[in-house]
Amino acid sequence: MRTYAKFIIAITIFTIIVILYSNPKSTVNIKTKILSSSHVAAAPAHYKTESKLVHYDFQDVLKIVESKIEPLKRFFQSSKGSYYSDNVFYLSPALHLVAPNLLDKAIVVDVDTEFQSSICDLYSVFDNFTNTQLFGLAPELSPVYHHILWKWRNYRGDKYKTQPHTNLNGLNSGVILSYLERIRKSPEYDRLISPEWISGVVQKYLFKGHLGDQDWYTLVSYERPELIYRLSCGWNRQLCMWWKLHGYADTFDSFAKCTEKVHLYHGNCDTPIPPN
Repeated sequence: MRTYAKFIIAITIFTIIVILYSNPKSTVNIKTKILSSSHVAAAPAHYKTESKLVHYDFQDVLKIVESKIEPLKRFFQSSKGSYYSDNVFYLSPALHLVAPNLLDKAIVVDVDTEFQSSICDLYSVFDNFTNTQLFGLAPELSPVYHHILWKWRNYRGDKYKTQPHTNLNGLNSGVILSYLERIRKSPEYDRLISPEWISGVVQKYLFKGHLGDQDWYTLVSYERPELIYRLSCGWNRQLCMWWKLHGYADTFDSFAKCTEKVHLYHGNCDTPIPPN
């Protein structure tokens, strides 16, 4: 069930957002639960104050999105059978194809997260989007993209080897704000999700990805930063220490630094979330 968890939570939150439309000042408390079935939950057909779950078979969902996610799988998995090779890690950029058309915004969160603030506060961040922004993600708080880009940095020369480049640290897809209505209408989206565009930008950055949709969002942020709203690190406070133990002990803290108020902990790498 672990591989289905992200998508289940994503669609469950569609339902929560429907509630917010009817009563945006209401308080929503989320208790993450993994559904014990092969189905995923979707939003109701009309805005109502009562939530209603409609089930989609996971394989049916894949039939809808497979043409969009195939290029992501081609370029952003290390090997077939690896953890990030599962389809669920490539679905979020195509959620607008699955969600009912009446839903214009969605929040996607990993299940290894815990809210410290109301999800209503996160939803209100959509109000800060510029007219061009399609997605909102927080920075990656590990040196994974510094590591992936080592060939590109060497190619670009000494200043890229030694100077910090914060925007090149990439994004983390543990929390995603998706402006579905804009994505559906965007002439840019189809181009950015195409194998031609992805192949070109992968070659440009000598990029060998392995983290699924997160790699795609990161490369979009490099090439088209105006399409990405940068969430505060406090909305995705990642706790993973893996890279500190694997070659980055001296510099890890500079990547992991987050001085913002913590609204959501992300216990990635199976890291325990601090008790309240």
